[in-house]
Amino acid sequence: MADINKSDLFVRLYLILELSGFLLHLVGFCTPYWRSLHFKYTEDVIQDIDIVIQGFDEGIWRRCVNGICSEINVVGRDWLQVVRVFEIVALGSSLFATFLIVIHLVCQKISHTRRVYFVSIVSCFVTAASILLSTIVYGASGTLMLFTYFLTRPK
Repeated sequence: MADINKSDLFVRLYLILELSGFLLHLVGFCTPYWRSLHFKYTEDVIQDIDIVIQGFDEGIWRRCVNGICSEINVVGRDWLQVVRVFEIVALGSSLFATFLIVIHLVCQKISHTRRVYFVSIVSCFVTAASILLSTIVYGASGTLMLFTYFLTRPK
């Protein structure tokens, strides 16, 4: 009897960790703060420039410049489509893992099978791999954009 309570405790802990990870991922999925760049100008520079860009924040769905947000145009940005796909796969996989654990706790018929654990753990690994890949692609694209800018800018 003690083993069942112990495993039930681990399943509940796993559910809490999975739900918190899902919610944190959902916030990161929706937020426009994947890349943030803000500038500080001196007074003499501000007087010489007509339009002052204070900075921008960018996510995978929206870009905000000086606090004005708009959708990101994906034309010519295949890497952004890849990031979006990996993030959607990660979100769905995390939701699926959470659903399996809730079903495991509610339904007594499948509470003794290990298939639910196995499928849920595989789903968590798919989530982690998708998040890692999307982060690597997004970070590499930003580095590549800066590298291309410095190579092609007028001297």
